[in-house]
Amino acid sequence: MDDKKTVKRELEKKVLVLRQLEGVYKTTTDTLQKKRVSGEIRKLKMSIKELQESLPAAKVSEPASGEEDTNRNGFPLFSSGDAGEKETIRDAEIKRINAYARFLENNYLPLMSEYYLKIDFNYALQRDSFYPRYMDLKKYLKEYEQEVESQDKEARPEMPLKKDKSAVHKARQRYLLALDKILKDLRAFLAILLDDLAGDGIIVLEPDDTISIGNFDCERKLEGCKVRNALKEMHEFVDEFTRYINIPNL
Repeated sequence: MDDKKTVKRELEKKVLVLRQLEGVYKTTTDTLQKKRVSGEIRKLKMSIKELQESLPAAKVSEPASGEEDTNRNGFPLFSSGDAGEKETIRDAEIKRINAYARFLENNYLPLMSEYYLKIDFNYALQRDSFYPRYMDLKKYLKEYEQEVESQDKEARPEMPLKKDKSAVHKARQRYLLALDKILKDLRAFLAILLDDLAGDGIIVLEPDDTISIGNFDCERKLEGCKVRNALKEMHEFVDEFTRYINIPNL
């Protein structure tokens, strides 16, 4: 069962990466980047096919060539496919949200550092705040997972089930509200940078630098991208992620 879940998570992640790469391929005007992305897409499709063959029960599938992804109502980057196991809609939603969150952490969040993004001193503190804030956010997720695990156990007969469910709901809401807050703050910050790039260009100091992923960052999606293009791509992803969670402003 654990191996099956691991394969499903890997398949989900690869499909999300594939859709991101296909989006880059369609929009980039850089010939070298287009060629590089095309090669990555071919390799990724082969990998996805192998995973699908090893896990025929999984309902995650790559979109057919030229086929619009309409299953997720306007979320083209969304990693589709509910597992064939019985689960509540709420649980499935958290799994999908976490797939988004892992992708953000592994591929885009490293951009919010001086190593990759050199900006005016007045904005540097805000740039540097997102990574530690995200690490704090993961604590809320851990609390939610612990509450779910506690509810599933029968070793707590002294605590009524109603109270267990309430604790799970509260932990879930804390996580989603905190995630929504950091995403909206990040989206607003990226919008400021993009507006700057479209205007006077005084905040982002080296927008045309090419990103070279450091050895400590395992995901290399932005390798070879210009800083300005990476910021635009990150903003599109964060915007879609925020809209998917769909929590109204309080």
